[in-house]
Amino acid sequence: MVQSPVARDFCPGVNEVVLDTIDPQAATYRFASRRGDTLLVRTQGSTVLALSYQRHTEPSPYVCAGSGCLGAAIGGTVADPARVLTLAGTTVTNPQTGATATFTGTLNTADPAWQPPFLSCGPEGKYVVKRGDGVYQQSCGTLTASQRYGGTTVYSTGDFQNGWALQVVAQDTVVLAVIHDSLDQASGSFVPAFACVAPHCPAPSIGPANGLGQRTLDFGRGFLPGVDAAMAPTGLDSAEFRATLLADPLNGDGCCSRRCPARRPAPRLRTR
Repeated sequence: MVQSPVARDFCPGVNEVVLDTIDPQAATYRFASRRGDTLLVRTQGSTVLALSYQRHTEPSPYVCAGSGCLGAAIGGTVADPARVLTLAGTTVTNPQTGATATFTGTLNTADPAWQPPFLSCGPEGKYVVKRGDGVYQQSCGTLTASQRYGGTTVYSTGDFQNGWALQVVAQDTVVLAVIHDSLDQASGSFVPAFACVAPHCPAPSIGPANGLGQRTLDFGRGFLPGVDAAMAPTGLDSAEFRATLLADPLNGDGCCSRRCPARRPAPRLRTR
């Protein structure tokens, strides 16, 4: 909960952690609500170094640093790969206006030290999903550009034999949705299990095209909220998502040569 000046819930739709490229003990946790408010928490080990809270209605952030972030603590692992961020009356201040916002509550987030089980993959890359029940689902594989419509491209990969798949919906270099599907045994079809829709998805870095026109999409790590078959958030589960994948270009006919499944409509994540 955040009070600024009226108390309201801060419910992140995006929850991710980025490791520092120089200091392996340093990390930045990013939380973003569906209304567009963002909380950044910089840490080193178990020490909170700074907080920055950006409200979508204001141009400048609310901040605190060092001992000024009273009541902020990052706890130990509670359930691999989660950690707990505790904000016990932590106050951040907008240096431009002097206004303050106070956070009270806890947020589960990723453990930056967590590493998935080893999976040796070639240049095509790999992705890993760890569900809330502790089950890993991971695969090597190139993101196949399966269909283009209205400027939108659907990429897919996965372990179809074992009953799960990954779909990435993009428009040029902007990711619109990430969908992790599971096989529904009753119907025999793949249905969404975890998904995010922009702007609440981990934003990948996209590398330059190689000689074949393929590009590497590095999603880093983030969380995918649980959804039902209609893409509505369940609020009951989430999965940690990590992926670095090679994405195929489209052929002239708008369909990848290796397969061309039926079109999938552009996803829309419903809210309740």
